[in-house]
Amino acid sequence: LLKQEPLNEPGLFRKMNLEYIDRIEAIEYTMASDDGLNPKSVYDADIVLTGISRTGKTPTSIYLAMLGWKVANIPLVQGIEPPEELFRVDSERVFGLDISTNRLVSHRKKRLSDFGYDDSTSYIDPRTIRNELDYAQSIFRRGGFSVIKVTNKPIESVANEIIEILSIRFKEKSRKQGDRL
Repeated sequence: LLKQEPLNEPGLFRKMNLEYIDRIEAIEYTMASDDGLNPKSVYDADIVLTGISRTGKTPTSIYLAMLGWKVANIPLVQGIEPPEELFRVDSERVFGLDISTNRLVSHRKKRLSDFGYDDSTSYIDPRTIRNELDYAQSIFRRGGFSVIKVTNKPIESVANEIIEILSIRFKEKSRKQGDRL
């Protein structure tokens, strides 16, 4: 009927179906592990992202999950100790997201505006933000985490940079190409 020769490769449909199921599991895991939810699940993550508010942890996590990666993200809040699991997980899988002070002020002002708040808050004060970024850097150093500069980078570029680093570290092809790291 289709005038095509069969591929004669048993299990082809099952293989395609397993890749889909793996991607769905990665998305579900990532959503359940977003913004510090369920910190004990971090041990099951392929990738852990950490950083202060508005550095792109959630959108980057979701993008990576769409590619099939299980991603946990842990927010850093100055004055609140991060969960101990962040320092117990394989540090080669943890990435700290860093951004310039000016860009972060801009992101946060937009966020406040979107919610109808005025801008008279320490949330957008450059000195406060610089202190938050310094605090995050101290956590990144303490954990021996890789730091990814996200200033002016789209999430796809940030995600690709993370995948490339993991590929080099684990000397395997990226999962994007069908293999697990």
